[in-house]
Amino acid sequence: LTSIVNGEQVSSETIEASTTSGQASGDTRGLNDGVFLMDGLRTIAREASIWISAGGVHIVAETNDDGSTKRVHNAHIIIDDNGNIRCRYDKIHLFDISIPGKRDYHESATTAPGNRLAVCDSPVGKLGISTCYDMRFPEMYTRLVEDMGAQILLK
Repeated sequence: LTSIVNGEQVSSETIEASTTSGQASGDTRGLNDGVFLMDGLRTIAREASIWISAGGVHIVAETNDDGSTKRVHNAHIIIDDNGNIRCRYDKIHLFDISIPGKRDYHESATTAPGNRLAVCDSPVGKLGISTCYDMRFPEMYTRLVEDMGAQILLK
């Protein structure tokens, strides 16, 4: 989560989120279950008249038969100064690694990959959205800038 408040950047790594209101504009897939963080962020953006870049937001992607969460999307969400969701990007490149005898980490076991890039207009220019491990894939940023017109890249 990153935002600019009184000229200072405020950020954290990964957050769980959803919204209870169905009134958000933009892409709100999966934002209707669980905690009410997105409602709070939308209220802060609206009341403070700021845009918020919320990266690392976990949104339910798949559930088990009992309704429990199976996998999430690791999303980056842009909220405008009216509290509207303007853009959502689901992380495409997941980090899976196996180092024999040392470490196994498989993000894909708990996170579902996204399948599309995202850009959105903002008062400071067209934003190209990404998150985390995506930085290791420069062709993604080339597409965001050259094919989709991004002027500012956010991670």
